[in-house]
Amino acid sequence: MGLAVLSTKTKVLACSLEVGPGEVKKFLFTENIPHNAPPSFRGQSVKYSYKLCIGSQKLGESTSLLRLPIRILSVDTYSPNMMREIEENLGPSNPFIEETSPKDPVVDVIMQSVQEVTSRKNASFYVIANARGKVCKFCLYKKNFRLGEDIVGSFDFSFGDVDCIQYSVSLQSVESVEKQFRVKEDQPDKVQSQSKHHEVCLGFAQSHLVLPVPLHLTPSFSTNICRVHYLLHFEFVTSVSPLDRQGVPEEVGGSEWQGPAKVDIETMVWDLPVTIHPTFPTHAALHSTIQTVQSSRI
Repeated sequence: MGLAVLSTKTKVLACSLEVGPGEVKKFLFTENIPHNAPPSFRGQSVKYSYKLCIGSQKLGESTSLLRLPIRILSVDTYSPNMMREIEENLGPSNPFIEETSPKDPVVDVIMQSVQEVTSRKNASFYVIANARGKVCKFCLYKKNFRLGEDIVGSFDFSFGDVDCIQYSVSLQSVESVEKQFRVKEDQPDKVQSQSKHHEVCLGFAQSHLVLPVPLHLTPSFSTNICRVHYLLHFEFVTSVSPLDRQGVPEEVGGSEWQGPAKVDIETMVWDLPVTIHPTFPTHAALHSTIQTVQSSRI
């Protein structure tokens, strides 16, 4: 059974309307969604969905109601004070440039704040090690990403003491339900992999990571019911004993290298939290190319 968490006031677009055969009437509808409204989300335990309800009635007949599903993207870090702070940081507008299209100042401020956070690069370095020694050094250029963006990082295996056979990195979404809303007290978090990068790196000195953030994902958010956040889940397959390293071939044309037929391995995992932010609504709509037309009969 669903529960309405947001309902705006009804707006009457037309009254006592007469439409002749073949005649078309168009109306414009606008509505401001509260900044603290949760985004559209279809999780395993919690679901937030939005529908635009359009009602019409013919004289002497019952009302016909049409529900159109829409997708809402929200910024979890937005606050009304953010608009004033950003406007103070902006320089004066150019009086010689004519505005060709009207703009929504709130949308501009929100997207500008997202761009400032996601475009700011602050490289972080992590030394990944297990009980046998260092495996590699990982560099992540930033921790805030927009929908549709690539997560880029690099591995330096020459820094390690333990041979790494292969590694995989997954972008995982974690759905956590607050204690008072859980079905069971020990209800675990729902973890789901959204994209994955895998590479065999035996003998590599360096490697890089390019992991796309799908456009259909829900940005990171939290409400009084649930919290959705994202992790980079690393899995490293390392050798238990040191392997014989092949030297650089001196002959022209190189030489053939044959990998070991049997290797004793062990697996280690590591999670690194990242934040996913929304992108422009026009960009987010690119993942869905299906166009639908809905109508209501009265």
